[in-house]
Formats: sequence, C-alpha cells, structure tokens
Amino acid sequence: AALAYHYFDFRDGTKQSCQSMLTSLQRQLHNYALKTPEPLLKLYQHCHREKSYSLNDLKQTLHEVLKTFKYVYITIDALDECAIGQWKNIKETLIAFHNWTIHSVHLIITSRPEDYIQEWYNQLASSICHINLGFQSGIHKDIKQYVRAMIRESSTSEEFRHFPPEALDMIEDSLVSKADGM
Repeated sequence: AALAYHYFDFRDGTKQSCQSMLTSLQRQLHNYALKTPEPLLKLYQHCHREKSYSLNDLKQTLHEVLKTFKYVYITIDALDECAIGQWKNIKETLIAFHNWTIHSVHLIITSRPEDYIQEWYNQLASSICHINLGFQSGIHKDIKQYVRAMIRESSTSEEFRHFPPEALDMIEDSLVSKADGM
C-alpha cells in the first residue's frame, strides 16, 4: 500500500497549484515503488526531450502510476486554500481522479465549505461520502475552550486582566465566530 498527501498551504504559494499537487503526489508515490514506475520514466524522457511538460502529462502519468499499486491512499488537505486562479485545473483534476474508477485508490479531501467547493461537491454527491466536521461535531466548542483558556487562564492572559468580563466575552465570541473551524 502507498500513501500520498498534499496540503494546500495558504502561506506557501508554491503549494497552491494543481501542478504542485500532482508533482507532490508523484514524488511520494515514487518513494513506495520498488523501482521507478514506467510512466514516470516516460514523463522524464519526454521532459528531457521537450524541456517541459503539461498539466495533462502530469495527470496522465499519475493515472498510470496509480494503476501500478495494489492499494493507494491519497489525502488532499485544505482544498479551500488552493489558489483561486488554480481552482478550475484542480477541480478538473479531482473530477478526473473520480472518473478513473481505479478501485485500489482511496481519496479523502478536506476543506472548509466554501461556496465554489460546495457547488463542485454537490455535482459528485451521489457517488461520494461526505462527512461534515463543522460545528455539529464540537469543533466550535473546542475552539471556544481554547480561546477562553488563552485569554483568561494562560500566562498571556496578563494582557487581558484590565478588560471587564463583558469585553472578554465579546473578544472570545468574535475570535470564535471568525475562526471558521480553524
């Protein structure tokens, strides 16, 4: 079995593109192979001749590499943090993943429920499993407890000692409501 993971890091622009996701997954899957998969060798030879590759080349190579494994588990984390200008390519790539129907590949995607992601998800909803980890599962409560501890009980709370309790409540509520599950 192989495991590959990509995190769309909002602090790192180099990790927010479709190309970065595909190359990251390829690199990690290569580490699980006993020898370099033939599709990767072909891509390398193509790049050596052409001095470049297309997004389609990367997708097709990943498709072929995935078929060489008995089981593959892929996690795409923080989809909502991909570059907005990359969303079309990423969406098309994830739809391709879905349409490949390689039974040995298991994909999990995490994201906050942004409207454009919800719209895409709803198109695939009949054939994928959706688990909402939002306020229903207690994340809101956990964030509130953490913020309260930081403001009222930790060593950093010295800065907040001069605030009246009503102001502290307002600060907590504001931070928690803006956290959006983060």
